[in-house]
Amino acid sequence: MKSIFPKILKSNQIITKNIEKYNVDWMNKFHGKAQTILLPSNTTDVSNILKTCNSNKIPIHIQGGNTGLVGGAVASNAEVLISMERLNKIKNFCDKRGVIHCQSGCILQTLDEHVNEKGWLMPLDLGAKGSCQIGGNIATNAGGIRFYKYGSLHQNVLGMKVVLPNGDIYNDTQGFYKNNTGYHIKNLMIGAEGTLGVVTECQLKLQKSKPSIKGMLFSLNNLEQLSKLIELSTNTLQDFISAFELMDKKSLILHQKHFSNLPISIGNFNVLIETQFTDDDYHQSVLDKFFENCMENELIEDGTVTNNETQLNQLWSIREGITENLSKEPKSLYKFDISIKLNDIHTLQQKLKDYDTYFFGHVLDENIHLNILNDGSNDQIENIVYNLVNELNGSISAEHGIGIMKKKYLHQYDTKNQIQLLKDIKKTFDPNNILNPGLITN
Repeated sequence: MKSIFPKILKSNQIITKNIEKYNVDWMNKFHGKAQTILLPSNTTDVSNILKTCNSNKIPIHIQGGNTGLVGGAVASNAEVLISMERLNKIKNFCDKRGVIHCQSGCILQTLDEHVNEKGWLMPLDLGAKGSCQIGGNIATNAGGIRFYKYGSLHQNVLGMKVVLPNGDIYNDTQGFYKNNTGYHIKNLMIGAEGTLGVVTECQLKLQKSKPSIKGMLFSLNNLEQLSKLIELSTNTLQDFISAFELMDKKSLILHQKHFSNLPISIGNFNVLIETQFTDDDYHQSVLDKFFENCMENELIEDGTVTNNETQLNQLWSIREGITENLSKEPKSLYKFDISIKLNDIHTLQQKLKDYDTYFFGHVLDENIHLNILNDGSNDQIENIVYNLVNELNGSISAEHGIGIMKKKYLHQYDTKNQIQLLKDIKKTFDPNNILNPGLITN
């Protein structure tokens, strides 16, 4: 097998030594078995690789920034891995239309900083933005904190270039906002976790950035207050809200343990709201009135409104630091990315009261990141959580994907022959099953 790839790639695009970083995921939980790492730099390289692998029935795995949390980033069932790190070029940025065309290995934060210079922003923002690649974001249909405001990548990817498992190139990079010419192949690729094709280029719709950005941090006692706060926020701040993040009591106590005191007293539930608008004075007056309304109607126990960017960044450091704070604890960490109804959060908390749980996430999207710290490993924790989510008619994957970790639980949701349809689609695109084998389904 080693003699095949030098015929289609340069010697510096093939690595067989010091490849440990490609074979372990971010959580150090899943380990791959790749022995050969390939580093293509363009679509043609990827096409030649897949054509060769398909002809020789060689399984191959695709890796982006390796920031995934479900084992989908490492090659558990392939000895050859393609790293997309060298496909990192911005092909075109039209600041008049607000469209960027880039290779799929571009880092999300790099793209955001690039378009910020012209008054635009990416429709996607994640805690891992400094290392995740846009191709990986597309492969998992990543959501993040801007999902409520701008929607999923299905709404924001205008076009893409994809290499199919047999090496053929599907090119849909006209970049139109409207293009209703048959099946939307790009929507099949979004969220497919690299099992149907390799996205090498993409075009994304950008959003105009607002000059006035502010934040509020509130503490609340119970879900009734949270429900009323959500109702008031969506009714009066609909055009302003750019993020709405929930953090439970224990998440903020953990922040105090590792950092400094908080600007508010800690509630059982705590909410960070980010808002954006064009006029700063009007923006401030709206938030001041909103804050007074919340206090007068006893929707919150305590709160603060930012007056400058430094204060806003301090609030975001609380939310974005939760994952890092959890990783500092000398315990085994179990991470869950679920969708459940607001009223079911309390039920889930009660069912898991014997565990060291932490609830935070994008509450307007009904997407909760449940984390559990445990003394040592416990193989039953995942079963317990996913069974509870199933009982509550929730989803076991809101935005992280299925990967290796969650595929054994998919059968619980197979009420409409979904798994068989997934297998049929996979077989149509990849009859030899060479591309990311073992992900999503067997």
